[in-house]
Amino acid sequence: MREEEKNTDQEIYRIKLKKQPLSSEREEIKAKKAQRNRKLVTIIMVIVLVIIGFEFGLLFGISNMSRKPSEGLDSDKLEEIAYYFENYWLYARDYEDLTGTLYDQALYGMTTFADDPYTTYASIDDMEDYTSDINVEFVGIGVTYRLAGSGFVITQVYEGSPAQKAGLLPGDIIKSVDGQSTKDMVTTDLQDLVLGKEDTAISFEVLRNGHIEDINVTRGNVDSSVYVYNVDDVVVLELYSFGLDTYDDCVKYLDNYKDYDKLIIDLRDNGGGYASAVEEIAGLFLPDGSVVMREFDKDEKEIVSYTNSDVYYDNFDEIIILTNGNTASAAEVLTMALKEGHPNTHTLGETTFGKGVVQSLLTLSDGSTLRLTSMYWTSPNKVSIHETGIDPDYDIKREDVYYEVFYPLDEDTTYDVDTVSEYARLTQEALAFIGYDIDRVDGYFSEDTKACINDFLNDHDLEGDGTLDKDTYEAIMSVMYALAYGDNSHDNQFMEALEIINA
Repeated sequence: MREEEKNTDQEIYRIKLKKQPLSSEREEIKAKKAQRNRKLVTIIMVIVLVIIGFEFGLLFGISNMSRKPSEGLDSDKLEEIAYYFENYWLYARDYEDLTGTLYDQALYGMTTFADDPYTTYASIDDMEDYTSDINVEFVGIGVTYRLAGSGFVITQVYEGSPAQKAGLLPGDIIKSVDGQSTKDMVTTDLQDLVLGKEDTAISFEVLRNGHIEDINVTRGNVDSSVYVYNVDDVVVLELYSFGLDTYDDCVKYLDNYKDYDKLIIDLRDNGGGYASAVEEIAGLFLPDGSVVMREFDKDEKEIVSYTNSDVYYDNFDEIIILTNGNTASAAEVLTMALKEGHPNTHTLGETTFGKGVVQSLLTLSDGSTLRLTSMYWTSPNKVSIHETGIDPDYDIKREDVYYEVFYPLDEDTTYDVDTVSEYARLTQEALAFIGYDIDRVDGYFSEDTKACINDFLNDHDLEGDGTLDKDTYEAIMSVMYALAYGDNSHDNQFMEALEIINA
């Protein structure tokens, strides 16, 4: 998701049309579009396969590949199709560069395969976004967030970021940005508002612990993918991704903890990164020359990757790695390398994503890129985790609230005793997570539920009579989120890891 949302799935960006067809026309248009795209794909192949080189490798490096342009294709048809679209298509005026859009759509279609969701074409803009995501390097405020009811909840605030300096906190629910309500926004809408030029100001209205706060943030460079701190003499290393500077940031922080012997590495929601970064970071905890992973191409030729670090922290005798379903790719490589190479490493949390294949980035003649699945990888002991993931040594789920979708409650809707609703159930779960001794979490609005709501309102100096309305519902959500994302003591996976490593 970047700034400002994390997501393991690959994202395809599509241009929105200003005009939409009637429902009765959609099936016909869909059929014609499919036929048109098949023609465009065939014609455009000669352009796609003119690969002039490559710049860098995604996840596990880039392999040397031979290529041969297709022959016998009638490229004049491309100009014909572009001519008809530009001169007769109803929606042509909605596109600043229609021909370029046609090319991109053909390329997206050509590189889309049901059995390989990772191979794809990436435009120049796509790649700029993608690399800034991996490196956590952009001009913004430095947060990640997820959709939460009628706003967006901040799930992480990067260390040293403009957001942290301005006082934004994990758990804050963003209600508006520069006066624009976030109620009906999607994540890309919010991202477009938040990103901008360096040293420009942006105002936020956030709901925090049931109260509205106004916070102004000055945009700046955000370039950190690492955060390190200690709890109860245990060093905690949070890795958001494996970027080009991740290794240097790790060394900068970990040099301050050479006298500690216990380490928790948090790889939850880490979707991967560069091979070089994994080799470097593995080398911080494994002896020089240790195998990090093995890669195999389509001909089963093996390439072995080894640790690559000038620094070795042999003081960490015990390591626990936190994982979840969004721990993927390069994060899984590091997990397996440490499990098999370090004498006392264990995993805790949930089964990882299970991405055991390698993409190479091939730069095309216009600067766009082909992300091509070129290899599969295994652990040093030749264990493949593709499509199965890594099962944790300690299988522990997070509290239910982390997996719930908290739908927005309408302004004019209320619930009271003897009603049954999904909103009552979500409220009951949230109150239980906060710490209230509620009698049930099944959605039936009991007298005890009303009493707990009244206790909550009194505890947070909020108005209300115990019925569940929009304001009360959102206030409860805001307190729950503040604890869920801003207080480690409510993170049962983290607390369990602390208990085990200190046992």
